[in-house]
Amino acid sequence: MPGVLPQLRPEADVGGPPGTAIDPAEILPDWTADERATLLERALFGFASYGRVRFHHRSVLEHLAAKRLGRHLATGKPIAAVKRLLFAETPQADRIVRPTMRPVAAWLALESESVFTDAVERDPTVMLNFGDPDALSDAQKARALSAYVARYGSGGWRGLHVPAIQIHRFASPRLAPVVRELWPTVESAEVRELLLDLIGAARMETCARGCPQLSQMVAAARWMPARKLRAVLS
Repeated sequence: MPGVLPQLRPEADVGGPPGTAIDPAEILPDWTADERATLLERALFGFASYGRVRFHHRSVLEHLAAKRLGRHLATGKPIAAVKRLLFAETPQADRIVRPTMRPVAAWLALESESVFTDAVERDPTVMLNFGDPDALSDAQKARALSAYVARYGSGGWRGLHVPAIQIHRFASPRLAPVVRELWPTVESAEVRELLLDLIGAARMETCARGCPQLSQMVAAARWMPARKLRAVLS
């Protein structure tokens, strides 16, 4: 499916050769120069050389790439062709989300249940770390969190990290029964910290106050900063 995606290159964030930017006159030929200039004053864009512009941040390109793929699916393009852009299989037969396409997969998963299912099965971190987790349904959040715990809940430190803003977007009081069910299965301190962060972010009273395992949670979290314990118990 050539030409489907914008150019997702590292230079999208930090500048680069003219080939990574766009000429507004080519994209908007029916706009006047003044109209294009007004549009390009928005913070969405940053100027490149040779009269070209680039999107100010790579995340914009990733979102637009997902929307474009979504339009292709809506017009009847085979989903297998789209999935070949997002997913791959390693020589060791591991089914993965292509590293550079993780954000695109997360955005497209909001429109395609099939892409969501593949993304969660291949890399459960994708739906927590990228896109807009707040737009996921409660059932999708439960599936993504359960898959994350199943994949990473046992074992030692792996360097896992979910950005704080994504935790707040993902968190919901309606996840409390899922968190309460998952907690006893978790051995990893990193994953327990994530669950505690979700409890604090969503004020899951049924976990933080009414859960019979509250004392176990607090005991297991003694190594955590006091600010996080206050968030859980407040």
